[in-house]
Amino acid sequence: MTQNSINLVSLDFDELKSQFKQFLKSKAKFKDYDFEGSNINVLLDLLSYNTYLNAFYLNMVSSEMFIDSAQLKSSIISIAKALNYLPGSAQSSVAKLDLKFARHNLNSFTIPQYTRFTAKNSKSSYQFLTTKNYILYPEGNFFIIKGLEVYEGKNTTEAFIMDYETTNQKFILNNVKIDINSIDVKVVEDNNYQNQVTYKRKTNLYDVKSDDEIFFVNALSESKYEILFGDNIFGKKPKNGALILVTYRITNGADGNDCTNFVLNDNLGTLNGHSSAIVPEITVVEKSKNGAEAETIEQIRYRAPIYYQTRERAVTKNDYSILITKQFPKIKNVQVFGGEETFNTRYGKVFISPVTYSGENLSYTEKQNIIDFIKDKNIIAVEPVVVDPEYLYIYLNVEVIYDKSKTSKSSFDIESLIKDEIIKYNDSVLNDFNKIMSITTLKTNIKNEENAIEDIDINIKLRKLFISDVLKNVTPTIYFYNEITPGTISTSQFIENGRTYEFTDYNPNKETFYLQRIDENTVKLKNSVNTLYKRDVSFVTNISYQEMGIVDYENGIVYFPNILPVSFKDNMGLEVIVGTSQNKVFGKENNILFIDINNSKIIAKSK
Repeated sequence: MTQNSINLVSLDFDELKSQFKQFLKSKAKFKDYDFEGSNINVLLDLLSYNTYLNAFYLNMVSSEMFIDSAQLKSSIISIAKALNYLPGSAQSSVAKLDLKFARHNLNSFTIPQYTRFTAKNSKSSYQFLTTKNYILYPEGNFFIIKGLEVYEGKNTTEAFIMDYETTNQKFILNNVKIDINSIDVKVVEDNNYQNQVTYKRKTNLYDVKSDDEIFFVNALSESKYEILFGDNIFGKKPKNGALILVTYRITNGADGNDCTNFVLNDNLGTLNGHSSAIVPEITVVEKSKNGAEAETIEQIRYRAPIYYQTRERAVTKNDYSILITKQFPKIKNVQVFGGEETFNTRYGKVFISPVTYSGENLSYTEKQNIIDFIKDKNIIAVEPVVVDPEYLYIYLNVEVIYDKSKTSKSSFDIESLIKDEIIKYNDSVLNDFNKIMSITTLKTNIKNEENAIEDIDINIKLRKLFISDVLKNVTPTIYFYNEITPGTISTSQFIENGRTYEFTDYNPNKETFYLQRIDENTVKLKNSVNTLYKRDVSFVTNISYQEMGIVDYENGIVYFPNILPVSFKDNMGLEVIVGTSQNKVFGKENNILFIDINNSKIIAKSK
């Protein structure tokens, strides 16, 4: 039968060639033709190669048109632009310093914008800069500034001329390692260099008037950025011939984190009118942190469509998360949950728990900035509340039995293997919001690494730290959100009115514990009371117990009484440790699960 069509969409060379042969053989003239032993075989090869290349090219072109299938960053950025999403640039790490300069009879002392420092970490040396001017006044014989923020990177300035004759003029910044949060744009019109106008960056057109001196930042396919000005309808367009000066910071991103040993590079003494340099005493309050790399292809692929869905308003949880992480570069992730989802139901509130790249909590001012930002975008009747993430530390007591005839590894080797597997599980599965630690999964992972292991027993303890200022009445409530085994609650010690105390739910003077059979194979330890005791351990020979506090064993909540500690012994707060017999540990609300390997025990025994 004559074949009237050929399937030319295959991406397999041999299949394409076979399709050509079948088509020719269906014709009477080539019915018995020897394709393999003739010159036409070469022509079929060429035709198949050409068809293959065309099919491949068209497939790639079509794939690069969609954000789900695109592989090139330039394609992803182009599609994200249509979704009004600006891919994040690299971010400079920031450190906080206390500086102390000798006065030398000066009446004031200026630390100018872009003052340079050098600092080191384990990788290399890096330059840090101030971002604005500071004027100091004497404090006794010194000029002192506390909490000075310095940002890693080197400043550069690019100059452009506004030219109305150039069609579709672009102001493209040449560096790919730019921190777009540092962009500073100044415009000089009519050659009046004494009157440089600073333009402010905007991210949308809301409330933009025709004469507003603003600029926008746009991403380009080459991983570069460009500056866009208004059109005299939405924002002012600089005059023809205006000089545009764009200053920005080139950063090393995450490589600049963990820097210490800061040294001032610039001679501020001479700058301030002294005859020689004034070398400050520098104290590093916070080593450099929050440096980050530019958004990856996968991050843009995930965030851009969700950001587009928000339409600059916060309604769903994803809306809050995307808007906040986009607006505040130091925030790595955000957990959002409604007040109706909390254990103590609080309608009309939405709780926002941000995690920074450094892992440190936000300051009060930073939290307030988030609230002010989101209030303009969320539902009027909903009150945003920013809360710190709480780490729920997991202590594991792991005992394994292995058959030494099946392995050449020693007990120490197997213990190290188990430790590495726990660390890998912690990094890949936990250490984030809404995670579940499964003992069954962890056991399976460990057994898969060593066939000689025959039995694994894992016991769990959970730890939380309540941090509070001393000399301040506190009534801490600790939410574990996991079932607590009765008789396992213990706390760190604290001093109150000259005596040393700790809390426990076990009182040897009262018989309140009993075993309850759940089914044929399960027996659970129960407590007939839910009392928490304040144990006085000031004198070993005279330990006393006072009923103070309540335990909710089922929901995993410990309610402490009002306490007024003078100090917390051996710790900065009240450390609370509980045991659980659950096979899974759940991270709920703003809890982040983290296995503390340093306080876990691993024992391998041979049989």
